[in-house]
Amino acid sequence: RQTHLDFSHYGGFAGLVVGDVVAAHRAGIPLARQVFGTEMPSEPADVVICNAYPKDTDFLQAGLAQNPLNSSPTPVVKPDGSLVIITASPEGRGYHGVFGPGMRYGPQGQGAAPRAPGSGEGELLFFAPGVSRADTCYAAHFKAWDEVVAHLQARFQGRPQPPTVAVFPCAAAQLAEGLG
Repeated sequence: RQTHLDFSHYGGFAGLVVGDVVAAHRAGIPLARQVFGTEMPSEPADVVICNAYPKDTDFLQAGLAQNPLNSSPTPVVKPDGSLVIITASPEGRGYHGVFGPGMRYGPQGQGAAPRAPGSGEGELLFFAPGVSRADTCYAAHFKAWDEVVAHLQARFQGRPQPPTVAVFPCAAAQLAEGLG
């Protein structure tokens, strides 16, 4: 027996499926696609902002902010675009058993760390007030949102068209719509 309760209008649970583990999982897939499926931009954007919320308690989770980009069948960020990862990281860099004390985690080390878009002149920026620049492996790191905005304004100043922007407010829980 399977039961599905819709709690999404309360701002809490999106739903609940119970019963046989295989049947419940299969019943939950359409619900998950409905709740987490996100329409992707029709064209790659100049600036893509991915908030790691709700999995932003530590910097180790920052790579999850790229879930919508990694699940999209087409590029979301232009090769010369800017990818901004937002992570509060109030617990700092974080800890993972595979990446213990003294081990490197990040773009120069092991792990699924965030990466810059495309192979062009793209850039990766972190708005991460809870960590140091060293924690981000010396990537472009900002502790104030105004600094991020100023950086992007300077980078895209003088272009014939204003930059296109895509925002994923809960990127760690968002996936490209229509995944098979």
